[in-house]
Amino acid sequence: MPRSSPIHITRQQTEPLDPLLRDAYIAYRNGRLDEAQQLYLAMFKKDARNTDVLLGLAAIALQQEENQIAAQYYSRVLILDPRNAWANAGMSALNPDDDGNESRIKILLREQGNSAALHFALGNLYAGQSRWGEAQQAYFNAYTLESGNAGFAFNLAVSLDHLGQNNLALLHYQNALQLDQSNSAGFDHAQIAQRIRDLNR
Repeated sequence: MPRSSPIHITRQQTEPLDPLLRDAYIAYRNGRLDEAQQLYLAMFKKDARNTDVLLGLAAIALQQEENQIAAQYYSRVLILDPRNAWANAGMSALNPDDDGNESRIKILLREQGNSAALHFALGNLYAGQSRWGEAQQAYFNAYTLESGNAGFAFNLAVSLDHLGQNNLALLHYQNALQLDQSNSAGFDHAQIAQRIRDLNR
């Protein structure tokens, strides 16, 4: 299952959005990781404590399989905000064998039940342990909160596939492909297209 680290811009509505941050986020969303990284690094030089910048750089490092670098950026976010859902979700993805992950995520979910990132992290944890029923529920929760997220749709489809719920899996695989027009969600479109053909037989 591919790791996906969705990012968001978390500014307050009253704050003006820095054009550099906006452009970095757009580049990231469109799968232009090198461009996004350069823009985020430029923004980092302006504001090294900006959590959106740190999360963006962490997400890019994850996609480039630079796990130590991703962990450093997530750690910086957690120093600024120990309860940051995205950083906690990212750190749990980087340390899947940490026995405390499940309880830590569940504690955070009690406080931040509307965090798609935390539900997604919990789903990844369960999927890594082949606890597919629980993974499916967690992925469903993440997808319900953010139905436009291709990675959430894909992981929900995978969990449904493992549970033998072919029609629902097919629906969510198709939805994941439709949502990921820019090929930036980190899953293999050709493999999904083949799985869709298999499920349609």
